[in-house]
Amino acid sequence: MKRSEKRAAANRALHWNRKLAEAQTPEQRATVWLNLARSAAARAEREGDTSVWDALAEVAQEFHTRHGT
Repeated sequence: MKRSEKRAAANRALHWNRKLAEAQTPEQRATVWLNLARSAAARAEREGDTSVWDALAEVAQEFHTRHGT
């Protein structure tokens, strides 16, 4: 991993850890995790890997199956 990639990864971790620390309710924490997952999928897509969106959709579908109406 290049130095700039390591810095970007560290900055992303700092950003998301800060967001999680600021979240005060379960709903806010869930929103942060969903936003983080979407961000990761979008980043992977920019790098040419669209399969991350499929993986995210699969997890969302499993969640709905377990907890949806």
